[in-house]
Amino acid sequence: MRKTNEPLSLDGERERFFSLLLRRSCTRREARTRLGRRGIDEETVESLLLEAQEMGLLDDVAYARLFAGSHEAWGDGRIAYELGHRGLSDEDIQAGLEEIPDEGERLRPLVASWRKSGLEERKIAARLYRRGFSGQAIRSACQEDFEEEFF
Repeated sequence: MRKTNEPLSLDGERERFFSLLLRRSCTRREARTRLGRRGIDEETVESLLLEAQEMGLLDDVAYARLFAGSHEAWGDGRIAYELGHRGLSDEDIQAGLEEIPDEGERLRPLVASWRKSGLEERKIAARLYRRGFSGQAIRSACQEDFEEEFF
């Protein structure tokens, strides 16, 4: 960590920032926060963010798609909440959600495996609610499975 009386080396900060983006993806807001904590002025921060976007290292839509794709066991509500919490716009969140299967398709395997393990219906529904699935999708999946098993 830089001591307060040491001069800020912009080249070193630039390299550190791009190295971070190569190791892990982050949102524009997360990147701005990291750079701000390093004591970089706002004009330089914007310049670095723009450069990273032009290089393809910083892309909120791609981040949303990757995040949504890696959290398919969550409902749309939870995914949208988490992405919003990370600073993504509603448009970017929707772009990410469009890339994954429908909620109903994603929760059916969860319901089937939890039923197979003997979990009660109310506990299954509670788990699905906590994971951010909509009430309509939960009711629909539970009714379909119930009808398939008994009719």
